Amino acid sequence: AAAAAVVLLGAAAAAAEHRIMISLVDGRVVTLDAATGAEIGVFASGGPLVSEHAGVNGEAVVPALSGHIYEHADGSWAALPYTAAELAAMDAPAMQCAFEGGPTGLLPADGGSPDPRCGILVGSRDRTIFGVDVETGGVRWVHPDDGENANRRAAFGKDARSPALLQREAYTVRAMDAVDGAERWKVGVATISAFGLSDADGDVAGLVAASRGTDDEACDAVSAHTPPPKFPRLEVEEGSPGPRLVATVDATRIWTAALPSLPTAVFGAAAGGAWSELDVVAAAAAAA
Repeated sequence: AAAAAVVLLGAAAAAAEHRIMISLVDGRVVTLDAATGAEIGVFASGGPLVSEHAGVNGEAVVPALSGHIYEHADGSWAALPYTAAELAAMDAPAMQCAFEGGPTGLLPADGGSPDPRCGILVGSRDRTIFGVDVETGGVRWVHPDDGENANRRAAFGKDARSPALLQREAYTVRAMDAVDGAERWKVGVATISAFGLSDADGDVAGLVAASRGTDDEACDAVSAHTPPPKFPRLEVEEGSPGPRLVATVDATRIWTAALPSLPTAVFGAAAGGAWSELDVVAAAAAAA
C-alpha cells in the first residue's frame, strides 16, 4: 500500500522540491514531499533488508540490521562471533564448531574436541547504487546496470540536475558443513545509505575537494549555491495497520504519513542532489 499523508497545517515546512526519502525494512524506498508528506514516488531496491533462516525444532538464524547474527537452538539465543560485514571482509572463511562441554564458537587453540557439527561461515557483499530523481522519486539509473538504464534515460531525458545517490549494501552469510560442503543455513542483511555532494552539514565544497584530493575554488561556488536542506522534525509513532511518520515545526504537527513498512533510515534531499541524514525519534521518547 502507498504511503498516505494527512496535512495538519497549511504552512510550508520546506522549500519546493525538498523531499524526504525513507528506506523501509521491506526493501522499498519511499519519497515524500517534505512540506506536505504526500507520496511522490516509490521503488524497490531489492528484496527485504533482512532475511532469516527457519529450521526444524525451533532452530532459527536471524540477522539484525546492525549486522549481528543470532542463532536459536536448544531453547536459547546465541550471537555469532562476527557480524555479516566482518565475515564478508575476511580473507578466508571462519570456522564455527561445537565442543563437548562448551558453547558454540570458533575453534579454540587450547583444547576442546570438535564434534561433527563443525562448519564454515562464508560472507559475501554486494553493492547497488541508485541515482534517484529528487522531483519524482523515480530511479534515473542503477549500477550495476540491470538492463533498464537505457529505458530510464529515455524516460527522464537529458536532465542536467544531479540525482540523489543511494547505496544498498547487501551482505549474505552462509553456514556450510565442513565435511560435505552442504549448506546448513543462509541469511541476509542489507542497509541503504545516502552519499554524494553534501553531508549532514551541507559541506559540499569539502566533500568535492576531498574526493579530488585538492582545494578547488570551484567547490566554494558549488557550496554557495547548494545550501544544506532544511527539514521538519520527524517522529515515528505506532499506527494501524503500520507505523506513521509525523512532521513537526516549532512543536506543531504539520503532517502525518502512514508507512507501509518499518523505516530503517531517513534522508532529506533537495533539488540538485544535496542531502542530509535526518534523525527520527520515537514519538513516545520525544514526549518523555
